[in-house]
Amino acid sequence: MILLNELLKKDPRFPLDAYLLINDGLQYAYRLTGRKEHITARELLESIRRLMKERYGQMAKTVLNSWGIFTTDDIGLVVFNLIGAGLFLRSNTDRLEDFHAVYDFERAFVADYEIPVLPEEDKTKPRPEGCR
Repeated sequence: MILLNELLKKDPRFPLDAYLLINDGLQYAYRLTGRKEHITARELLESIRRLMKERYGQMAKTVLNSWGIFTTDDIGLVVFNLIGAGLFLRSNTDRLEDFHAVYDFERAFVADYEIPVLPEEDKTKPRPEGCR
């Protein structure tokens, strides 16, 4: 097993944030699915899509691009780098091809972005003095 620092030197295409995203996406997928076992490529990609939209809103695609991630294929490369380094486990059915063109970043992060609507303010609650 190689350490993450060694992996960053071995493949400098992706910064530390790209690798941390995969771990965060995996944890998010566990919460979404309610299980702690194998997560498919599609489940991981959907979790990453949702997580990035929550964290970065309309800037999600820009942030991913700044990390060298332009497609779902790139996410697959990061995942398989982690597997190759012994930092993630791989099932017999996992393939890099499972990450190929699962969704388009422009559509997933820009065109389909919806601004979250906050719940309407409770008008019965008293407001702090000086607020209207």
